[in-house]
Amino acid sequence: MSVIGQEKGIRHGTTAGYKQHIYRKVQACAACLEAERTTPSTSKPRAKNEKRSASAEAGFGTVHGDTARESAITYVRYADAQGKAVERRERIKAAITAILAGADDCIDVLGIPDDELALARQVVQRLAGSEAA
Repeated sequence: MSVIGQEKGIRHGTTAGYKQHIYRKVQACAACLEAERTTPSTSKPRAKNEKRSASAEAGFGTVHGDTARESAITYVRYADAQGKAVERRERIKAAITAILAGADDCIDVLGIPDDELALARQVVQRLAGSEAA
């Protein structure tokens, strides 16, 4: 049998009573609200001041527990061959898009290598040839 919506059996004037009000989805009475407000929190104590000051001195996110992390190396995208191939395809797609859009000045800004730009122009020529047929 569900107790949702029933006030009968609530231990009024205690934090347990307040929790019962919440669980049962019933408006909490003044005595239970007062008990909840005046009862000190029993959550875990905060980190010791030594750990806080150590993390503040070392910089944000450099201390984890008692061991300091090594400073991060610059993130290198796609170090493997498969990733480099993906990057190359993305640059060629960008070049094709710029050529088709007539934005040749954007190609210089994108910094696309000459061999990839030549390949993109070949693709555009093939597309133009297939549309004409």
